[in-house]
Amino acid sequence: MTVRQIFEDAYFFAADPTVVAGFAHLDSPLRWVHASEQRDIAPLLRGGELVLMEAVNLAADTATDSDRTAYLRALHGAGVAALAIELTGRMPQVPLQMVECATELGLPLIALGRRIPFVQICESINTQLADSSLVRLRLADSMSIALSGTVRELTEIPAMLAVLSAQTHAEVVLMSLSGEEIGRAAGPGGPVLPLSFSAPVSFGGTVVAHLTLRPREEADIYLINAALERAPELLAIALLQLRPPSIDDRLIGQFFAMLNAGVPAEAAPERLPEIADRLGVPAAGAFVGIVADLSGDIQSLRAVRAALDGQAPGQLSHLVGTDFIVILWCADRLELEKLRSVVRAKLDDLVAGGLPAIVGIGPGGSGRANLVREVAAARGAVAAAESSAGGLVADARELALPRLVRILGGLQAQPALDAFVEEQLGALKALDPDLLATVAALIDNWGSKTAAARALGVQRQTLHHRITRIEGVVGPLSSLGASTAPLVAAALLDRVLQEN
Repeated sequence: MTVRQIFEDAYFFAADPTVVAGFAHLDSPLRWVHASEQRDIAPLLRGGELVLMEAVNLAADTATDSDRTAYLRALHGAGVAALAIELTGRMPQVPLQMVECATELGLPLIALGRRIPFVQICESINTQLADSSLVRLRLADSMSIALSGTVRELTEIPAMLAVLSAQTHAEVVLMSLSGEEIGRAAGPGGPVLPLSFSAPVSFGGTVVAHLTLRPREEADIYLINAALERAPELLAIALLQLRPPSIDDRLIGQFFAMLNAGVPAEAAPERLPEIADRLGVPAAGAFVGIVADLSGDIQSLRAVRAALDGQAPGQLSHLVGTDFIVILWCADRLELEKLRSVVRAKLDDLVAGGLPAIVGIGPGGSGRANLVREVAAARGAVAAAESSAGGLVADARELALPRLVRILGGLQAQPALDAFVEEQLGALKALDPDLLATVAALIDNWGSKTAAARALGVQRQTLHHRITRIEGVVGPLSSLGASTAPLVAAALLDRVLQEN
């Protein structure tokens, strides 16, 4: 039941309810109805409650506006679904400050215009909630029994998924950690909703696969949650019986766990190279690492894997938590540049097509010993793009300077960086801020004065005048000039330091 649905209850409707704030949050799930005048009730709640009150204490002469808004903030912090206040002579209308605060918090606030005993409202709605929970529990038990029977009979995985799909009215997909589809069941029913719910399938603390359910229109979302709680354990047992992990599966898991943990080859002189050799990862050659932050959307794993499959002579991939990590390799750096360009284009197409994942591409490098740094750089690119609202391809090469600044900053070198920037640019900043913008425009446009003038929105004559002033401070600007390289480095560093 949602907050919106309580208006269909006869007793609650008889109380003449009017929503005065939080209209956009009426679809919040409701777990229980509780009546209380206690102002410090929030620590005793679990979340999802509808709280009923006459606001006796909030309407008292000693209560202030800050007391009333503090009460609302405490309820919101406890995860309360809604607050309903019975209007009386003490509080004939909900105070404006409470309406504004509830609106800000997104907390549904309801005014009850007619007196109805709260016990009747609580009993009526809570009975419905309890009956609904009992039905879902019975359905979940029935689903568990059906799945347990398939495990005992050593039914093939697709048949188990078909049972799960029929029980939940959802499309069910089971995928390995490398992105391979182990099984799928569509099941009958209406259209599949644009939602997906995933859970790891683990045994003995080790994740062996991922289960994803995409509900149909007639699906019960609570039953979907029950399935994600109960089905993974049974599927793990079936996988170990029917598809026990091979030696290579275990080695790949260990290999990526070490890469993910940032264990360089020199820190594991035997194990990491030994595992790499057994998996056929060459010591020489050129490598690029890719990290896709799926953020729970395991469906994206299949899309990323499909886009990368067959693009490189060598490839290994594995799901670590919510990160899908891919290692691609080829013969040398020249081939790697072509490969990297193709991969970037493929991933850009995925994002343009609606892929919600953030994908980081490492800078690429020679030698297996650089794989840990390669994966770390790709993950760093993902981290730098985490504020993105949708899908994005983040290239570590484009973030190389910010990454270097973060590394140096971690070594307490920030004062030295600031001092270097001030040494090179301080005079220009003091003379005219436009001169620093001119240096940045020249750098961005590879020294092209025409393009720089266009970017700055000035005439070429104005640009030449600014360059003359800049050279009067820092000396002649030329591609090989002794003053040019430090100036360019300082300008780029200054931009990064300002952004970070």
